[in-house]
Amino acid sequence: MNENNQTGSNTNPSDIGDEIRSLGKNLEQIFRTFWESDERRRIQKEVTDGMDEVGKNLRQAAAEFSQSETGQRMKSDFEDIHQRFESGEIQEKSRAEFLTALQKINQELERAAESLRNSSNSGGAPKGGEQ
Repeated sequence: MNENNQTGSNTNPSDIGDEIRSLGKNLEQIFRTFWESDERRRIQKEVTDGMDEVGKNLRQAAAEFSQSETGQRMKSDFEDIHQRFESGEIQEKSRAEFLTALQKINQELERAAESLRNSSNSGGAPKGGEQ
């Protein structure tokens, strides 16, 4: 029976707490050791240097693109769109096109309603030519 007590069948709750605290201290020490290690510093430097290089390459590519004919054309196009938007030209054109579409829809609905009224007054189905 003495062996059962040693294998953990009757563990004391404070023993579990002590082990959890010990686990926490050990994990803290492992993380601290890694954080202070030369390996972590080397990895951090590689990542930092790599990100710096990516940033440099992106800035260079953007500068080259902005100087290219395509980049200049896109810049001009964006400036033109911005000017047209600021002047109200785009809003006015959109409003006019939207109004035209609504008018067409309403005309078609009026024709359909008239056709339905005519067919219900005459007691038959709408004629194929009236749509």
